[in-house]
Amino acid sequence: MLKEKEWPEQPELEKTKSVSEEHRPEREETLYSAKKERDEWDTLLDRSKLWRTFRVTAWALRFKHNSLTKKHKTKKRTGPLTTEELSYARDQWIRREQAGVEPDIKSPGWKLVTEGNTGIFKCKGRIPGYQPTYIEGGVFADKLIRHIHKDIKHPGVASTMAAVREEWCKPQLRSKVRWLALDHTGQQKQLHYHHSAQSVDDHLRPQGSTSQDPSVTRFPRKSKASATS
Repeated sequence: MLKEKEWPEQPELEKTKSVSEEHRPEREETLYSAKKERDEWDTLLDRSKLWRTFRVTAWALRFKHNSLTKKHKTKKRTGPLTTEELSYARDQWIRREQAGVEPDIKSPGWKLVTEGNTGIFKCKGRIPGYQPTYIEGGVFADKLIRHIHKDIKHPGVASTMAAVREEWCKPQLRSKVRWLALDHTGQQKQLHYHHSAQSVDDHLRPQGSTSQDPSVTRFPRKSKASATS
C-alpha cells in the first residue's frame, strides 16, 4: 500500500445543494496597522519629562501664534506661560496620541465618546459625570504614569492606580503601573546602595586622606610643637 498504484479507487463525491447550503465558507481577516513615522516631537518626548514636554510645546505654540499676529490681526503673547497655554499644549499631545484610536472601541462597562470642545476621546461608563481621558500604551503613557507616581510621593501600586484613574483611562493599567513601580524601586535600591557604599568608604578612609582611591593614604603632618613634646 506504499505505492500509489496499489491504492483502492476513490469514489468521486458530488456536492449537492443541501451540502452547499450547510457549508461555511472560510473567512480570512487581515489586520493592518499604520506605521507611525517618528518626528521631532517624539524625540522631545523621549528626551524630556512629561511636564517639560508640555512647557516646550506651549512655548512653540506661542511662537507660532506670535508669528501669525499680522496675518490674523491678533495681539502678541508675552510674559510667563499661562494656564490656558499649558492646557492647550496638553490637549495637543492627547490628540496626537489618540490619532490612531478607533472611535468605536467598546469594553464591558464603558465606551468611547468624543468631547465636544476639544475632540478628545473620553471613556463613558456607569458612573455619571465621570469621563476620564482614554490613552493607549506607549512612551506618553509611561511618562504620564511616572509623573503621577512621582507627584504623589512614590506610593504603592494601588495608590498610583487610583491617582491615574482620577483623570485617565488606560487598558491593562495594573500591569503597567506594577512594572514602572518595580523599575523605580530597583533604581531607588541601586541609588541607596551607591550612597551607602560611599558613606562607608568615607568612614573607613583615614583622617586627612583626600584621595578617592582607598589604597592611597595621606596622613596629616605633625606640628613642630607636638613633635618637640
